[in-house]
Amino acid sequence: MDRDGLFRSHPFLKPDHQEHLVVCGDDLDALLSAALFLRHHPRARIAGFYSGFRDLLLMPEAAGDLERTVWIDLDISHPACPSLGHHVLKARRDDVFTGHGTSLNLNTLRGVDMAHFRDKYPLGTVHFLAALYEEPIPEGSGMEGLLWLADSAFISGQSHQYRENMGRWLEEVLVHPDLRRAFDRLDEPAFEEGMGGLMDGLRRSGFRGGRVQSRSYHRALGGFSIKVKPTDLGGFARLSGMVAEFTGWPDLAGRVLRGEAIHSRGRRRRESMATVLGGRSLGEFLGAEGVFSYALPGLGEMNYTTGIHPEKRG
Repeated sequence: MDRDGLFRSHPFLKPDHQEHLVVCGDDLDALLSAALFLRHHPRARIAGFYSGFRDLLLMPEAAGDLERTVWIDLDISHPACPSLGHHVLKARRDDVFTGHGTSLNLNTLRGVDMAHFRDKYPLGTVHFLAALYEEPIPEGSGMEGLLWLADSAFISGQSHQYRENMGRWLEEVLVHPDLRRAFDRLDEPAFEEGMGGLMDGLRRSGFRGGRVQSRSYHRALGGFSIKVKPTDLGGFARLSGMVAEFTGWPDLAGRVLRGEAIHSRGRRRRESMATVLGGRSLGEFLGAEGVFSYALPGLGEMNYTTGIHPEKRG
């Protein structure tokens, strides 16, 4: 990983004491990533949430100053909103669009498009930030377990899933001895036992896993996808407190801007690429339709959201 090069090309990622305004997603990976970002940007504050790729809650201060916002674990197609995410964004490598000019997308960084979908990024945003900031991850710790629970990364790294692809990313991009050490143990029954114990503890604490997309090899564990509704302040406080307890990173609930949030609800669609583009290039479509966020999940389809304008105050 060329850290200095990434900090030059995407200065919002470089550790500093600027007053960044952070907007994060709604799942465990997003909250872990935001907490780690705040650890290395101690004056940053949480200014909003983007939930379900449709609902945006943004504090008025952020709506008036988008150039200071940083959108974590999100891919935002807006020239004033630098974001960090890992969805596949390009149908072809020569796709050109302006909405992501200040953002970092991990698949775009590696030249992964729809034609190379099997090579897409297989970890969470938090794993990238841990490698970027060379964050220590103690073996066997709650921090390690929580990181590998994010985005079901411990399952994706097993031999019956995408182990070979994950190994390439860890060797060529996310070079971090602690991540590599854990990766070498993902296939072992003992590692799954530890993850099962972590999930049981989270359930006893009142956390619930969401929809299961894949299961682990030895114990058929689900990914335990934790999500939080931004409007559920109690749930957000519990989850951010748990993240802080396990990691020692900042408690996001204590870093949220005060005030009444502006709620914008966009329209989210999932359609075939051929129908969506209608002969236009991807860049032409994004600009003409005012797309705020999108992803290419495979199978020739596109998820995209329109109707959100974060620069407006109401």
